[in-house]
Amino acid sequence: MADTWNRYLQLPEMTLQGGKRIPKTVLTVRAKLSKKEQKVLANLRELGNYAMLGKSNTGILPHCDDTYDIRAVIYLDCLLGSWDRTSELALILHRAFANPTVLLMRTASPLDGCAVSVATKRKSLAETGASVVENVDTTTTLDPVDGSTAAFWDLFAYERLPQTDLLDYVHGMQDAILFHNLHPRLGFTPKPGLIHRAEIRRELVRLKRVDTEIRGLDARRYDKDTSFGESAELRVLASGKKEEAQTIVDHIKELSHE
Repeated sequence: MADTWNRYLQLPEMTLQGGKRIPKTVLTVRAKLSKKEQKVLANLRELGNYAMLGKSNTGILPHCDDTYDIRAVIYLDCLLGSWDRTSELALILHRAFANPTVLLMRTASPLDGCAVSVATKRKSLAETGASVVENVDTTTTLDPVDGSTAAFWDLFAYERLPQTDLLDYVHGMQDAILFHNLHPRLGFTPKPGLIHRAEIRRELVRLKRVDTEIRGLDARRYDKDTSFGESAELRVLASGKKEEAQTIVDHIKELSHE
């Protein structure tokens, strides 16, 4: 898989870094990992520097202002022992790098599928010159035989992504992930080049949040310690959230087809 990522990503040849190995000891120091986090990191078998994008090799402008200092985007090839605690591991890896990172995650078996995680980084308010993770979006496992996976790679390919500047580029990748993860609720995957992309992104983020709230309410409702009265209240709250989610879905569909 490490040799075939670019079949899907379609990155310019000059951005590829040859997969040079990055020692896990470097990550432990950079991310200041606790003992517990080091146990999570143990699931990472190998980490390679797959590609780096910047103005010099793509022409995409950096994005530097009071909030962001984005001069490059890094793609990392991540070989995992299993899919256990993938979200925790992804956050650790994103923390270890100053630039926005794209994690290309896989296991030793191609039949296990793969996953992609993208993070935006912003300037730290507490430490001058440092950056912190602002937002992380991670795909569900991408099944190679699922039709929605092909649709995802079509949105995620280099030429399909917005390239006003590097922040815009990263947001485009995160949009593709949001659309893929929310595909079961939306029922469609949009074509690249959406006119109302910024507004759609806000609605996708909002839908992701509401869906998380619905799952939380449902989990509390079915908890064995929840009383009958509390369960009834939670059911009403969840029903309201589901109506809100459907309104967002309808708006996204409307924006996507204009």
